Amino acid sequence: MAFPFRHPRGWLFLVTAFVSGSLLTYLVILTPQVGVISREQNAPILHNLRVLSSVSQTLVNESLINFMWKETLVNHSSGQQSPSMGEPSRKYEDNYLKKIRVLCWIMTSPDTLMLKALHIKNTWGPRCDHILYMSSVENTTFPAVGLNVTEGRDSLWNKTRAAFEYIYKHNLTRKFDWFLKADDDTYVIVDNLKYFLRDKNSSKAVYYGHHFAPFIKNGYMSGGAGYVLSRYAVETLVKIGLNNQLLCPQNGTFATAEDLSLGYCMQNIGVIAGDSRDSLNRSRFLPFPIPEIMRDNYLPDWYVQYARHKLQKGLECCSDYLISCHYVLPHQMYAMDYFVYHLRRALPNSDHTYLVNKTRLPI
Repeated sequence: MAFPFRHPRGWLFLVTAFVSGSLLTYLVILTPQVGVISREQNAPILHNLRVLSSVSQTLVNESLINFMWKETLVNHSSGQQSPSMGEPSRKYEDNYLKKIRVLCWIMTSPDTLMLKALHIKNTWGPRCDHILYMSSVENTTFPAVGLNVTEGRDSLWNKTRAAFEYIYKHNLTRKFDWFLKADDDTYVIVDNLKYFLRDKNSSKAVYYGHHFAPFIKNGYMSGGAGYVLSRYAVETLVKIGLNNQLLCPQNGTFATAEDLSLGYCMQNIGVIAGDSRDSLNRSRFLPFPIPEIMRDNYLPDWYVQYARHKLQKGLECCSDYLISCHYVLPHQMYAMDYFVYHLRRALPNSDHTYLVNKTRLPI
C-alpha cells in the first residue's frame, strides 16, 4: 500500500484532524471538574491528565489510522484476520460464540460519535451480535439512535434509562440473551465476554462488571469498565424499576451517577450483582487503560476506596481472559485489536501458516 500522504485524502485527513485535535485538547484542559458522586466520570479526571499529553497527537493521526485500517483489514466485521496478519493453524471452537447472543449498546453523543465511537465501529463493535450507538441525535448513516435526552454528565443516567427502554420497546430482549453497556472509550474483547457467559443463565436476574462497594449495600458495577445484564435483568429493570421512583432514582442524590443509579435500582428490584473475577481472583472488567496499570504500577486513591475486591498491581491486576478496559484512546483501540486478534508468537514444533481464501500459506 502506498504511503498515505501520497494519497490526496491523506493530506485532507491530516489537516482536518490537526485543527480538530488542537481545539479539542484546548477545551479538555480548560473544562472545569464537576461533581463528586460519580468516580467514573469525575474523580479520575486528575488521573487522566497523565495521558492528555498524547491526545493531540492521537487526534492528528485518527483519520489517517482509520483510513489505513480499512485499507488493511479483510472481513474485519466477522472477527476474521487479514491474510497479512496471519491466522493460527488450529481450528477455533466457536460453538458458544454462535450460541450466546449479545447485544452491545454504546454510550456516545453527537460530539464524540466520530471522534470515539467510530473507532469502536472499526474494531471490536462488529463482533457483537448486534450493536446500538445511543446518542441524543439520530444519525442514519452511522447509524446512531437519537434518544430523547439532553447531553452532559448529569444526564448519563437518563440516557441509560432511555437506552434500556428503547431495547425493551423494540422487542430486542426476545432476540438476544445478554446486554452489554459500554462507553465510547471502552475496549471490549467480545470473545472473552461470550466465553465468560457460556455457563451463565440469562433467565436469571443477574448482572456483571467491575464491582464497586460504597454508598449501597450490594455495591454496583463500574460504568466505564462496562457491565452486562441478563435478558431477565433488563426485562425486570424496565417493567418494574425504571419508572418507579421508590425503586429507581428519578432525580436527586444518585440521579447524575449512571452506574451508581443503576446499582441502586438493581438492588431494589432483586437483580444480583455477580462476581466476574476469574479463578485467580483477577479482574475481567477493568476501569483503567492497561498501559497505565502495567507501566506505573499505580492505583489512584479513589479506586482503592471504591473497589469491592482489591485489584493487584502489575501483571496480576487482570485476568488473562480480560473482557474490557476503560479510558482507551482511539489509536489504542487499533493497537488492542492487533494484539488480541492478530499478533501471534511462534511456538516450537508447530507449523505456522496463514489462511488465505481457504488456502494455507507459510508465514
